[in-house]
Order: sequence, then structure tokens, then C-alpha cells
Amino acid sequence: RNFCFPLPTLQSIKKKTQEIDETKNANLKEEDIEKIINEKQKFRKNPHNYALTKNRLIREKEIAEQLGDHEKASSISKQLDQLEERAEELDKQRTKGLSAISYINERNRQRNVERAEEALKEEMAVKRERGGSFHT
Repeated sequence: RNFCFPLPTLQSIKKKTQEIDETKNANLKEEDIEKIINEKQKFRKNPHNYALTKNRLIREKEIAEQLGDHEKASSISKQLDQLEERAEELDKQRTKGLSAISYINERNRQRNVERAEEALKEEMAVKRERGGSFHT
């Protein structure tokens, strides 16, 4: 792939530098930070921490129910259901890989037992041919 992008103009560089300086010196309020976080979460398909998200949604649902906002409580309940479904889906994917590994481990253990039994049989046969005792 050959990507050709035009170089930035001096004016665009100055503008971007000014924007960066303004951002560095900006004092964000608590509401601004919350707004930024909420905007980012809108576009995130999966939360970083399912337990925290679930806990937050449960609290929001309880508050909505206490305030009598049944529509919001219902909406949050649907979000909780979706969150649970996604968590179960991810858990299935995670355990699917683990069950395959467990199967392989069990198969290898069984082979090791069979090989050990074969080795013992061979050792006993050799001792029998030599006329020796099995317990020495």
C-alpha cells in the first residue's frame, strides 16, 4: 500500500499547537470529566470491568425505582440483561479454550499411565527371564 498524505501547512501546525496549549492549560470541572467519560462509554462495546458496570447500573436502577421513574428503571434493567448476556458469552469463550486444554491434559495423563504400566510389564518380563525376584 502506498499512502500519500499531504504535509500539514504552517497555519494548521500553528492552529494545532494553539489547541494543544489551550487543552494543557484548561481546568476541567468534575462535570466536564464525567461528560467525557460518558461520551467514551457510549461508543465502547464492552466495559472494562463488568462488575463495576453492573454495580453502577444496579445503583442507578434502585435510584430510578425510588424516584418512581419506572421507564428509566426498565431501560436500566434491559442494560443489565444485555451486560449479563455478554458476560456469559465471554465466559463461554474463555472456558471453551480451558475445556479443550483440560481434555488434552487428561488424555496425556492417561497415555503416561499406560506407558508406565507397559514399562513395568516389560521390567517384570525381563526379571522373569533372568529368574529374579519381582520385589528386588
